[in-house]
Amino acid sequence: MKIGALVPARLNSLRLPRKNILPLAGKPLVNWTIDVLLESDCFADITLSTESEEIADVVRSHYPESAVKILFRPEGLARHDSPMREVIRHYLQNRPAIDWLGIFLPTFPFRTAAQIRKASNAIHTLAPIRVTSVTREETFSRDFYYESKEGFRHFFRDHGIFCRHSSGCYTFHHRDFTDGEWSRYNLAMNERNYRLQVDARENTDVDTQEDFELSKRLTSVREIEPRPLVLHEAGPWFVSLPKGVPLEDFLAFIGPARLADPGQPLLILEKAPQPVFQFRFYESSPMRKYLACQTAERLMRPSELVVKTQNMQLLPTTYRQNESYRLTAKAPNGATQIEPVSKEAMLHIPATDTEEAIAHDRVIFMEELRKQQFYLDPFLLT
Repeated sequence: MKIGALVPARLNSLRLPRKNILPLAGKPLVNWTIDVLLESDCFADITLSTESEEIADVVRSHYPESAVKILFRPEGLARHDSPMREVIRHYLQNRPAIDWLGIFLPTFPFRTAAQIRKASNAIHTLAPIRVTSVTREETFSRDFYYESKEGFRHFFRDHGIFCRHSSGCYTFHHRDFTDGEWSRYNLAMNERNYRLQVDARENTDVDTQEDFELSKRLTSVREIEPRPLVLHEAGPWFVSLPKGVPLEDFLAFIGPARLADPGQPLLILEKAPQPVFQFRFYESSPMRKYLACQTAERLMRPSELVVKTQNMQLLPTTYRQNESYRLTAKAPNGATQIEPVSKEAMLHIPATDTEEAIAHDRVIFMEELRKQQFYLDPFLLT
C-alpha cells in the first residue's frame, strides 16, 4: 500500500505573507515539514504543491528531486479561497499509483516522525479510511462565546459536553475517501477514523506573526507546563492570575469603571480552536441540543465560502474565556452560585430560550492583555 505526502505551499498568505518560507531557527518553515516526512521513511512519494517558483527554488536548493518532487498547480488553485479538495484532486490526478494521501500544511513545524509512523501503522493494520489528529479531550462549557451585534453570547447551553478539538497537524485519507465519499458508502462522518492525539507543541499552527514568534521560542523548548495560579480577592470579585502577576497592576488595567459593577460579568476572551464537531452541526440536528438557541440558528447557516472550501478556519469565530486570567463575581451574602440542575431541565430546555448578551465593553481580549508589562504567559516553556 503506497502512501503519498502532499505539502501544499502557496506564496501569498493573507495574515502572514510569505510564511511558508520564513526562516525558523535557521531553515525555511516548509523545510521543517519536509524533514520530518523524510525522517519517518513512510512515503512512496513526497510532493510540494505550489504556484510559486520562489518556493520551488527554496525546496530544490535543499532536497534532490528524487526525494521531494515539485508539482506546480494552476493559479486558480492558489487563492485564499481555493478549495483544498481541488488541490488534493490535482495531486491525485498526477499520482495515480498512490493509495493513501497525507496532507501536511507547512504551518505545523513541530510534527514528529514517531506520530507519522503511528499513523502509517494504523493505515496498514487497522483498515481505517481516514487518520486525523485531535487535541486532548476537554469539556466544552459556558466558557465558550461568540460575538453578535448586541454583544457576546454563550455558545453552549448550561451543561457541558466532552469533545476534542480538531487539528490540521496530521491528516491522511484513502484516495477514494478524500471528498466526502464516505457518505456514498453509508458511513458516518467519524466512522473508521483513526485519531492521533497531539500535544500543544505539535499543534502549534503558524498563521500570524504572533504564532511565528511563539514558534521561535518553541524551537528550543522540550516541555510546556501550566504556570501555577493564584486566587485573589478584590472587593466583590475573585481574581485568578498566574503566579507572579501583580494584582494591583492587573486591576488597574481592567479599570475601576468595569470593576464597579459585579452584577455584570467581565470576560477575558481568546480565540478558541474550532471544535472538531462543528461541521456535524450542519448536518446532524440532534447535536443542536448542546447549543444555545441563537448559536444553533447562526451555525446552521454556513457561508457559501465555508461550503465551497470546507475550511474550518472560515467558520464563525468562537471565543473561549481564558483559564488563567479570570474575574468572577462573588455570590451575594456569601451564598453559593452553584444551583442543582435536573436531568429534565438539561434535556428539555425550551426552544425559545434566550439570554442577554454580555456587552462589548465588558470584554477584554488576550491580545490587549499580552501587551501589558505585567503580563506573564500562562505556560512555562522549559
